[in-house]
Amino acid sequence: TVLATDLPFSLELARMTLQRNGLAEKVEVAAFDWHEAAQATHAVTNNGMAAAAAGKSSSMSTLRRLLAADLIFGADITYSDALLLPLLDVIRLVCTGPRGGVAMLAHENRADRDSFELALQRGLCNRLAWAELSWKIILGGEADEIAEGSSLYLIATRRS
Repeated sequence: TVLATDLPFSLELARMTLQRNGLAEKVEVAAFDWHEAAQATHAVTNNGMAAAAAGKSSSMSTLRRLLAADLIFGADITYSDALLLPLLDVIRLVCTGPRGGVAMLAHENRADRDSFELALQRGLCNRLAWAELSWKIILGGEADEIAEGSSLYLIATRRS
């Protein structure tokens, strides 16, 4: 199952975009607020997984589904410093959860890359590792217009 998430006010646009691209039957859309979910991640850290499961909002329902995910992929979701820490909280929770998911973030360098990588270092726990992947290796010669000013990051659990 593929699950696309966004804030409640953006769900209709997401559905229309999926419909226009012939993906409406393949992708489910659900409401998800990182700030609300980040609060649950702190409850999970302090009180165990039951605290996250107890949430009744649509974001908590979506968080429970994300905890079972093998892969989280995000594109154009790292544009705001205010949203970055709640996003990293959710990624940390999913990647260190029972399934040990993996996250990939397509990041456009709006400020400088070092600031983003410092935020990754601070926002993720020491059980997670991250690496910048080269667009040129992934896409070959087609990467030139994508690669300028953007990066792809892989985040996963460290192996002992």
